Amino acid sequence: MLNKNVIIVLVISALLIFYNFQLSIKQKEINELQEQNFKLDEKIKSLIKLNGNKIQVIYKDREKIKYIIKYLPPESSIEIITDDDGDIDIKYRWAGVGIWPFLGVGYSDEIRPIFGARFLYISRFGVGALTTFNGISIFADVRTDLRMFQNSSFGIFYDNNKNLGLSIHTFF
Repeated sequence: MLNKNVIIVLVISALLIFYNFQLSIKQKEINELQEQNFKLDEKIKSLIKLNGNKIQVIYKDREKIKYIIKYLPPESSIEIITDDDGDIDIKYRWAGVGIWPFLGVGYSDEIRPIFGARFLYISRFGVGALTTFNGISIFADVRTDLRMFQNSSFGIFYDNNKNLGLSIHTFF
């Protein structure tokens, strides 16, 4: 049987591979936006696109073409303001407090179902409390952009047996 630390290292390595794959997808989306930008009609001053949890803005600033791509936390709201000069300002809550419940699966000494809530978020990162039905734990997590895990997070928690654990959970 594999040591618990080896399993945790393997899972973290797999997550890093997933995120690297996601970065390549984002680069492809940026390239598509650039191609789209060169096809903008002269009459169009800006193009705003909500794509999942990202907002993508292409706009003309005099002769220059500018791109803005921002992550929009699901807990947030957004306001887009265009002034008379054509400049675009994006205002959104990048941090906040609240209660966002979730269900998932965790592993510390064995695989268990987990239930918990996120209480604070800063961009795609969050902290909160969860239970593995073996006690209360604190956790930190990161929201994922992976298509197969929409509205989900990967997390690390510290359980009541003083063990580190990994989790994947979905918010509802």
